[in-house]
Amino acid sequence: MISRAKVSKADAVLAVLNEMVPEGQRLYLELYSNGREQGYHIKNCDNQRAISFSEHRNSDQIVVYHGGLVLFNMQGNVPNKEIYEQAKYFKHDEYHRAAQYIYAYLSKGNCE
Repeated sequence: MISRAKVSKADAVLAVLNEMVPEGQRLYLELYSNGREQGYHIKNCDNQRAISFSEHRNSDQIVVYHGGLVLFNMQGNVPNKEIYEQAKYFKHDEYHRAAQYIYAYLSKGNCE
């Protein structure tokens, strides 16, 4: 049996987020991988914003890293130290809140 336990929280957030994104909005999905944190990376090339999210490596919380596209390493979509320090956390079952936060961030104007 193949276990998806490590990405189950990210899968739940992604399912909610997928229902929020309107037809025609261009968001790009990739994998996020940083040691024990395994999840997804979504980028909006129109406004240069990006987000990586997963279950936090030291708890059962959902962690969201957000910032400009250039602040994420292309190998695994790992955020830089500045983004790590401003991470946003959600309780383990707050899939809807996390998805709302992600969508709102990705829909804002151009990233400075």
